[in-house]
Amino acid sequence: MDNGLQKLQNSIQQSKRQIRERKEKRERLENAWNNMKDDDYVENRWNNYVDQQARERKQRAEQRKRKFVDNLTSDLNKAIRDATNTH
Repeated sequence: MDNGLQKLQNSIQQSKRQIRERKEKRERLENAWNNMKDDDYVENRWNNYVDQQARERKQRAEQRKRKFVDNLTSDLNKAIRDATNTH
């Protein structure tokens, strides 16, 4: 009887250990998953930031180009007016 009781206690301890190990493994997997989701969130935020910066740079370049063309057109029109007024 004592031997049977010992086997039962060993079996219970082994079951508890297996349950604890599975719980720890599940927690590690959940933590890893949460970290991956956090990494994706950070990566998406960074990509959005980079995209926004690129859009702003493109807009500024377009504004500079329009201003350059406007100034060039204005200077050209002024030169034409000056040339027609002097002759």
